[in-house]
Amino acid sequence: MLEVESKAEIVRTEDQVEMEAAAMNILARVEGMGAQNLRKVEQWDLYLNHPCKDFGRTDEAFRIRAERKEEMEDWDIRMTYKGPMLSDVTKARVEREIELKEGSTIEGVQEMFSSVGLEVAGEVKKNRWILSLDDVVLSIDMVEGLGTYLEVEIMSENLTDAECRILDLLDILELTERERKSYLELIFEG
Repeated sequence: MLEVESKAEIVRTEDQVEMEAAAMNILARVEGMGAQNLRKVEQWDLYLNHPCKDFGRTDEAFRIRAERKEEMEDWDIRMTYKGPMLSDVTKARVEREIELKEGSTIEGVQEMFSSVGLEVAGEVKKNRWILSLDDVVLSIDMVEGLGTYLEVEIMSENLTDAECRILDLLDILELTERERKSYLELIFEG
């Protein structure tokens, strides 16, 4: 199964008011298309690098993600490996993810990996609204220090079909500022 996704820039700013207004605008538009199951989460991602393998060069990613719903105190922790991109059109790649037991902390997991040589290469913090439109996951992201984006994702074995559906949806929403780089890469570019 492949994770096939594309993101589009809605507004590039660090101004919280502009970011929130842009997020609410696109939220109304996708809900008007029938997207539902809205949930809002806060996410904190730490990207790790291996001492003998530069994931930036191999186009891979190893991430620890802490996520919590807006009204909750506890964080859910997951580790994710993302393989090299398989397409020049979208960010299609193999993804493997495991959820850690309740009570785990992002700091504790990072400390464990640091003990064996994996160090933090960067971090991304964002507020995310997650909706679904059939089998398509739509994420409206307010990324700290970057701006507001819409990420469209389909888990599929058919890369071509998934890419067409994602790009058609972005066209319908008239989102032309598409971005293949990760949030981490965009933050590093400054």
